[in-house]
Amino acid sequence: MSYICQSNYDANKSVLKWAVEQPRLPDAAALALYWMMDPVFFSPPLKEEAAWGEEDYNIVRTVEQNYLKGFYKKVEFGFDPRSDRIMDYDWVAGQGANSETNIPAMMYEAIERPQLDPMTLPTGNEGLPEEVLADMYDWEEEEEE
Repeated sequence: MSYICQSNYDANKSVLKWAVEQPRLPDAAALALYWMMDPVFFSPPLKEEAAWGEEDYNIVRTVEQNYLKGFYKKVEFGFDPRSDRIMDYDWVAGQGANSETNIPAMMYEAIERPQLDPMTLPTGNEGLPEEVLADMYDWEEEEEE
């Protein structure tokens, strides 16, 4: 969850694409990622003005499809897109999501489990220990070669 909330989505798309295809990804992290990637802007069909963000669109679509199927792991912590304790933000209102937007009703629902305390999350390094971050960047460089 810490990585999802602190990641640079522009620089880490390969990791995010991998993560959203993993059934062990916590359901709360998947729902947080969905809202943090702006599902209103990336709602189907992909708009011409959003063609630059096709990778983002595909990540949002993958999360939505998997989440609706119950694909992700249920964990001890929750997430509420209307009251995100970590980011102190209402993603639904902030993105202008409403009944007119093409977002399934289930994606608006809070996961009614305790939310993580932002004061207990690792800070810096995109929420990862230094050695994990270094390995991740090495892996991404290998992928580009």
